[in-house]
Amino acid sequence: MNKITLSMMKSFTQSVEMPLAFTGLCQAPAENYYKTEAFTLDFWGDTNEIAPVVTDLKDGNNKFSIEDFLNKEFKAPAMLDEFTVSTFKLLERAMGKNTFEDPNAMASLTSLFKTHMRVGSDRQRRTVEYMVAQMLQTGVIILNDAKGQPAYKIDFQQKASHLPTLATAWTDSENATPFSDLENMGDLIVTDGHKQPTNIKMSQQAYYALTRTKEYLDMADNRRINIVKDVSAPKIDGMMYKGTLDLVAYTLHMYVYTG
Repeated sequence: MNKITLSMMKSFTQSVEMPLAFTGLCQAPAENYYKTEAFTLDFWGDTNEIAPVVTDLKDGNNKFSIEDFLNKEFKAPAMLDEFTVSTFKLLERAMGKNTFEDPNAMASLTSLFKTHMRVGSDRQRRTVEYMVAQMLQTGVIILNDAKGQPAYKIDFQQKASHLPTLATAWTDSENATPFSDLENMGDLIVTDGHKQPTNIKMSQQAYYALTRTKEYLDMADNRRINIVKDVSAPKIDGMMYKGTLDLVAYTLHMYVYTG
């Protein structure tokens, strides 16, 4: 038997998609890259005050200050991965190569190195995605070591009001009031974050429950389609755009993630 009797078709690698739906919500400016074990962050928040008038000029000016700020210190988790390549493996048939072709050690080494680097990078990127998901859901990040034991924890001490609980769960389709819940969440974002919310991102389960509530179905009736509109919206990797909710004070693009 020789190489004429056997030909190799194109090889296939099944890789897990990297949507990075949550990581994409974060920013990575140059100052986020550092070489120290810990880092600090100074924070000052606008109080949204209204300037008062004076009643008598001899009393002088109304004073205000921006000197009060908070300082927070963080210790970031460390991920140190490594891989080995056996020189003996370089003499074996590489993936996608014909058994009867002479092995090219340098080509095999390059291919193995590139594959290991890609897989290692994906491992660490998934860890970052997992960290962001925990931070958004609980405000606490807990990571395990190689033995599956908790090895890193950081509590951002998120306000309880920023982890909203619904008076009536959306799974109670007859009594749930999802539009009021979303309006209240929007008001909270404006009050505490001084930003106008434009998007809502939810899990499959939350979207399933929302779209089956009586309030949603009544508002989405074809005769009142102005409440639920299907318009173009920015694409977010790892999430599917499901339409736009036009509420009283907010217009929210709905996205669903599958994580």
